[in-house]
Amino acid sequence: MRQELGGGFGRRLRQKRLELGYSVDKLAEMAQLGRAQIVRIERGEGGDAGIATVAMIASGLGVSPGWLAFGAD
Repeated sequence: MRQELGGGFGRRLRQKRLELGYSVDKLAEMAQLGRAQIVRIERGEGGDAGIATVAMIASGLGVSPGWLAFGAD
C-alpha cells in the first residue's frame, strides 16, 4: 500500500528551496529531476511522488526525506 505524502510537501519544498536561494532549475539539477516535476510538486500536485523522488529532492535540499514528505524527522 502506498502512503500519500503529507499535505505540506510542496510547501516545505518551496520554503526550503527559497531559503537556500535555489532556483527551480538549480534544484532540479541537484536532485537530478526535471524542472516540471519540481514545479508540479511545489504546486501541490505531487502527492503521488515515489520514495526515490522524495529522497532525491531531500538530498538536493540537504534535509531528511521524512521532514520533506511529512514534516517530521
